[in-house]
Amino acid sequence: MTEERVGAAIAYRDWRLNECGFERIISLIRADNVASQRVGLEHERDVVSMEDVSVRMFSIERGS
Repeated sequence: MTEERVGAAIAYRDWRLNECGFERIISLIRADNVASQRVGLEHERDVVSMEDVSVRMFSIERGS
């Protein structure tokens, strides 16, 4: 993921928390997509999706 895309993902994350009023957001990211895991979310757990794809669950709460 390019730095520009990381910046866009961070801006979207902040917008969802600050402008949309969400208290918490989660993101499910494929385990092999390491670049997308750099947007400042906390890793909660690894899961397997219904399609047998390994994904990692990340989250962030407002104010953290």
